[in-house]
Amino acid sequence: MWNKSRIGRACRSARAAAATEINKASKMGRLQTKSPASSTRPDLPQRRARSDAPYHREVGAGQVEHHRLIDTLRPRCYPPPVNSKKTRRLGVYAGSFDPLTVGHLWMIEEGVRLFDHLIIAIGVNPDKKYTFTVDNRLKMLRESCGKFRNVSVAAYSNLYLIDYAKSVAATHILRGVRSAGDYEYERTMRNINGDLDPRICTVFLTPPRDIAEVSSSMVKGLIGPAGWRKIVRKYVPEPVYHQLLELHK
Repeated sequence: MWNKSRIGRACRSARAAAATEINKASKMGRLQTKSPASSTRPDLPQRRARSDAPYHREVGAGQVEHHRLIDTLRPRCYPPPVNSKKTRRLGVYAGSFDPLTVGHLWMIEEGVRLFDHLIIAIGVNPDKKYTFTVDNRLKMLRESCGKFRNVSVAAYSNLYLIDYAKSVAATHILRGVRSAGDYEYERTMRNINGDLDPRICTVFLTPPRDIAEVSSSMVKGLIGPAGWRKIVRKYVPEPVYHQLLELHK
């Protein structure tokens, strides 16, 4: 196994061998030991060229050969590489997604870039009334996110989000913050989750201004009056839009 003392001895031995080769070459007239007269100034003290000078320095032809010979003989004194396993970043983006909106989709697209794998999880609250069933929401998610290779869709119930994240070995929880009210709530939840499991990091993302106000409740509130189809269309992915048309024929 390589250690500092062995590496140091190897470097010193190689440098000594290199110096011996250079001395032999100098005696045979292969190397020019002094710079050409045109490159020296009598009014300045002359400095000896460093043996480890880079190739691009403008020095005499003999010195260039000298540098190249040294560099060829110099050993690469680096310790052997240490195998390190990169931690896989697995994020969980949870919500009711009732229905999925372009705001949710923006969060998913950002999560795909941030994490090696992103789980989109539908959290089911038995006491809450939903517009779409869990199966319908899972279907809309799969159809809307089919282009992403590192995304999977799941559902969970009767669990805190932090417990679900631990159950899938997640490293991060992804949350969206649209307003000051959202931030206060998410900050509190982040601190509670940190107390329950400090190993899981919460990431907050703020959507762009043009979709910052889009939410599932806003979309459902727009349905009904004349012309709602044209208005709602720009706030939801196409699979969701078709489901809404089916639901409100």
